[in-house]
Amino acid sequence: MILEKIKLDFDYSYFLAEKQDYNFHKGSCISYQREEQNDLYNEYGNGYSYDENNTVIQQLWYDIKDPIFDGWEDKLNMDIKILNAVLFYSRSKIN
Repeated sequence: MILEKIKLDFDYSYFLAEKQDYNFHKGSCISYQREEQNDLYNEYGNGYSYDENNTVIQQLWYDIKDPIFDGWEDKLNMDIKILNAVLFYSRSKIN
């Protein structure tokens, strides 16, 4: 894979919490990861310091057909199937 520096003429503040309602989706993956990745938990421990309080994210999905994203596929030289933004809590910590 060759990395190529790109620049999109876009106001990325569009994705900031002040302009979006990240309360739309708030959740944690920890509940199902303990089941799906149980081999890791068996080998490295149960990870009980991980819980819903320190693994919560808020996530938004966008319609790539929204005019605000016009030209992104051409500028990035790729087909875009989904576009999302994730808000992580800075207060999250692992004990």
